[in-house]
Formats: sequence, structure tokens, C-alpha cells
Amino acid sequence: MSTSSAQLSEDEAYARELAAQEFADASPPAPPPRRRTPARASAAHCAAARHRLALCFLCALELLGLAVLLLQQTDGGFPRDVDELRRRLEGFASFEEPWLHVTAAAAAFPLLGLAGALALLRPVLWMYCVFLLAAIVFRIYLLFEVSFEEGIACGQTAEQCRQELLLDEVLLSICITFDMQAMYEAARLSLCVDELQLYKSAEPLVATPAPRR
Repeated sequence: MSTSSAQLSEDEAYARELAAQEFADASPPAPPPRRRTPARASAAHCAAARHRLALCFLCALELLGLAVLLLQQTDGGFPRDVDELRRRLEGFASFEEPWLHVTAAAAAFPLLGLAGALALLRPVLWMYCVFLLAAIVFRIYLLFEVSFEEGIACGQTAEQCRQELLLDEVLLSICITFDMQAMYEAARLSLCVDELQLYKSAEPLVATPAPRR
């Protein structure tokens, strides 16, 4: 009787030792996966629609800004009245202005950005961001150039010349502000498109409770 009791005690102690070792070696359970709720997907859709609308509007303003830049770089600067603008447009009709070809080539990028915003194409949106960065750098260079010309001209020209230079500075500053906002909207829309693709490709994950020991 005592022998069987001792054997049971040894078996029980051995079983407890194995259980303790198994519990010590067991890794902690993985945290439950994060569930993607429909509310987040709806918020992502709303954000994408908002950034898309803003980017389409800014692409139209960029086309207008390129037209303003073309008028600024021609002889005589930005036109002051309708008659001067009409004469300038008649000169553009002959395709003799060298800046006309450069502006026409640059106008393809806002149209490309508009297509990327409507079709939600991430590579096209990032390409438009690169163009906007180059446009900002170029306009900042022109802004410093205009400031330098104004510094030279202040001592030897009339008030009208200074007003023309000030008008160029204001127009360039406005275009730079629009370009920075357009670059922000294009980048945010690209990130929203990436998030929407994740919501579309991944199935909703349901957290499974950890097994009890």
C-alpha cells in the first residue's frame, strides 16, 4: 500500500513538473489582429473625395498660372489692359514666342494631374507632385530675379516700373502658394488611394479569443 502511494506521489510530482515546464516554454499568445471597421473605410472615402475635388480645382488654377507665367515672360511683362492682352494673344497665334512652346509642354502636367485625380492613379499623382516641386523652384527663382531687378531699378526708373515689378512679385507669390497646396492635395490623395486599396483587398479581420489553459 505504501509502495503504491509513493508511486502515485512520484507520478503526480512528475506530471506537475512537466506542466510547469510546458507553461514556462509556451510563448505568450499573439495580440488579436486589428479589425478594420466600416466607419474607417467610409472616412477614407470621404477624405479621398475631398482631396480629389480640391486637386481638380487646383489643377485648373495651375493651367491659369501657366498662362500668367507666359504673359509675364513675354516682352512688356504682364498686360495692363484688354487691348494689350489682345495684341499679345495675336502674337501667340503666330507661334513665334519661344515661351509658348515651353508653356504648352508644361500644361500637359496639370492635365495629367487632373486625370490622376479623377482615375485615382497613384504613380500619376506622385509624378504631378514632382512637376509641382519643379514649378515652385522655378517660380522662386523668378521671384528672386524680379526682386533683384527691382533693387536695381528703384534708383533710376519711374513709379510705373516699380508697380510692374510689384505686380510680377504678387502673381508669382500667389502661384507658388497654389502650387504648394496642390502638391499637398496630390500627396494626400495618393495616400488615401493606398488606404482604400488596403481596405478593398483585405477581408475584415475578426479577433479570436485566446484559448484558456
